[in-house]
Amino acid sequence: MNEKNLPTLDFAALSAMGEEERTAALAAYQTAMDEFRAELSADNERTAALEGELKTAKYEAAKYRLGCTPELDGFSARLGEIEKIIESMPALAALSDEERLRTAYYIDRGKTQKPQGGENLAKTLAEDPEALRLAGKLLLDELGGGAPALFATAGGASLPLGTNEKPKTLDEAGALARKAFGV
Repeated sequence: MNEKNLPTLDFAALSAMGEEERTAALAAYQTAMDEFRAELSADNERTAALEGELKTAKYEAAKYRLGCTPELDGFSARLGEIEKIIESMPALAALSDEERLRTAYYIDRGKTQKPQGGENLAKTLAEDPEALRLAGKLLLDELGGGAPALFATAGGASLPLGTNEKPKTLDEAGALARKAFGV
């Protein structure tokens, strides 16, 4: 860039000049100021263009980084939809390029992701014993209050120890306990 200093006007020298010289000096100063403004405007346009190119390059670099991230499966394939989401949500403009793209990716994934099917759920339960335990507990709760107590019979079958009666008073509880223990 060609650096040019701001034109100045010497008021002391200007007051010592005659009328014609002063008019010529003011006209020359005005011309120098107009040239300075034009050059400054051209520099600002060049700077704005360079800033625009830099912003575009940063955005493209963020897209590339996220496209190479294993956690963001299908990012590159869904880029068109992701950019539509960014355009439709002006609030995302406050985020950095990478955060904006990542957020739009998660929004798109939430819109397009299919719910987990029965086979996938069964596979997940088989792989995770804690999930299986919780699913069993939910199923028992849904069926009505837990599994009945079992005891072995001579035939090798298991039968419920008793009914799922719930006592309402202390006397009923005692009677059920005596009945269960055979007293």
